[in-house]
Amino acid sequence: MQVFLLFSTQAIASVKSVVALHHLTYFPFFNANIFFFSWGAFIVGLKLLSAHLAHLLKRKDDKFLSTWILLTAASFVTMSSASHIWRDSGCNSVDVSVCARTLFAVILGAVSGVIGMILVAVPSVAIHQAMSIILLAAWCFEISYVSFGQGPATLVNTLYFSSWAGLITSLSLAALSFFKMAEKAMGRTDSTTAEEPDRGDRQAGNNKHVDAKNDPEVGEFEEVDTPAMP
Repeated sequence: MQVFLLFSTQAIASVKSVVALHHLTYFPFFNANIFFFSWGAFIVGLKLLSAHLAHLLKRKDDKFLSTWILLTAASFVTMSSASHIWRDSGCNSVDVSVCARTLFAVILGAVSGVIGMILVAVPSVAIHQAMSIILLAAWCFEISYVSFGQGPATLVNTLYFSSWAGLITSLSLAALSFFKMAEKAMGRTDSTTAEEPDRGDRQAGNNKHVDAKNDPEVGEFEEVDTPAMP
């Protein structure tokens, strides 16, 4: 089901389709329902896929899994859309600004997609945290480089939406990483704070025992022989 949605969305949203979505500037002249409902079906398919993988991999509580799947999909759509624009625009050199920006989108989409596929299968939280921060920086640069100026995503097209999807999902991963690190730090702080009163109570008890023992007014207990009962 997910594979069918992937290929159907790519066929509809491809820049080689009849509506030529990479030239789309005004939605009233095109069938926007096909565009948006195809993306909606694609996203629902990805959520179903993430739920199935979470059950299969026994990672139902892993919040990173579904977000990595969304980032992987956004990355490959970015790569595909940018590669179509590179081909249809007649780019054969990065000397032209739009061609250089398009090539960067192709490379980032491919690299980010491969990293996402790998991390879907790797449940290491430390690796997820490091890569999420790196990819967030990369997608921030991609948005500013591709969707502004002479970039290929200045128009409302597939590359425009997939680039923003990549930025939003990478930002979500970075936020999850930050909360994980904050929870870990707070856990250490709470455990340390809980140990300190116990140590203080034990020390206070020891001091009282020593003071009572050394107090001359208290004296020492003498053993008294108790006569045996007849």
